[in-house]
Amino acid sequence: LEQVGAGYTFFWGDRPKAERSDAGVAFAIQNDIVGRLPCLPQGINDHLISLHLPLRGDQFATIISAYAPTTSSDEKNDKFYEDRHVLLATVPKADKLIVLDDFNARVWTDNAAWQGCWVPTASLALTITASIFCEPVRNTISSWATPSFAFRRGTIYGPCIKGIAPLLSSVGTTLLTKKSQILERWAEHFRSVLNCSSAISDAAIDQLPQLGTNNDLDLPPSLPETTRAVQQISSDKAPGSDAIPPEVYKHGGPRLMAELTTLFQEMWRQGQVPQDFKDATSVHLYKRKGDRQLCDNYRGISLLNIAGKIFVLILLNSLNGHLEQGLLPESQCCFRRHRETTDMIFAACQIQEKCQEM
Repeated sequence: LEQVGAGYTFFWGDRPKAERSDAGVAFAIQNDIVGRLPCLPQGINDHLISLHLPLRGDQFATIISAYAPTTSSDEKNDKFYEDRHVLLATVPKADKLIVLDDFNARVWTDNAAWQGCWVPTASLALTITASIFCEPVRNTISSWATPSFAFRRGTIYGPCIKGIAPLLSSVGTTLLTKKSQILERWAEHFRSVLNCSSAISDAAIDQLPQLGTNNDLDLPPSLPETTRAVQQISSDKAPGSDAIPPEVYKHGGPRLMAELTTLFQEMWRQGQVPQDFKDATSVHLYKRKGDRQLCDNYRGISLLNIAGKIFVLILLNSLNGHLEQGLLPESQCCFRRHRETTDMIFAACQIQEKCQEM
């Protein structure tokens, strides 16, 4: 049963029409997930229904929804537990098993108060999660555990590592779960976003006024220029592939500044930049809105080696110094030192107020 406009499809388990139905179990599944199911949910009867759900990679989860009879005869109660036990036994060992059960019973394999009542939950190593809550480890240690129990458990199992989130293909019809497919999808996305052709025509470039040659721009980087660029680097920034943070350069001292200057001068003479300075590590950050399976809902950033950023800052400072020599108009305030666009906005507001007063 598909609810129009809601985006969900309902699957339920029931008895044959000739038999009276006194219960019911169902799944409400989003329509986009229904199309990716390897098989539709299987309704055993009006007390049991199972769902085979694909996860990341080649993993699957088997979800069983069960409603235990409470007012039926002993024969019907025993039949329910037998059917549920058979269903649980058929679940593949590699699947993650989730049982959504309304037992109204206990977890033990037998109970002294109800001799012969077979409740095989514990025999299948299942866990009742009604009293398990997501809280810090220090607040969830049971009274029977020693104080060092949580520490030992964290030491053995280590931190929780999240897997790679699945993505939709470029056409939006296939869910990619394998790591190789996801990486290829990200590469395809970044190629389409970053490798865009220039929209500036050659005719517009030819119309720019030609200026004389500035020989100072051809001078190799000096020690003061390197020191200034290092101080301009922001702290607490992620490094590139070399894993050297900016704090190492900022607190490296005169010896490191001299070695960096020597490296930059050699690059200047050879006219080549090391490939490590060009390679970037692309990282995607979720924008906290939209579907997580769409690449467009992520913001991509490129992590570059800090040494390469220092060299680029030296070139930027040199070019900005050249442009400040009467080449930029006074109205240009954006991306200029000691100037802000807020000053221009304030000046425009003042002119508007003066005109109204006149």
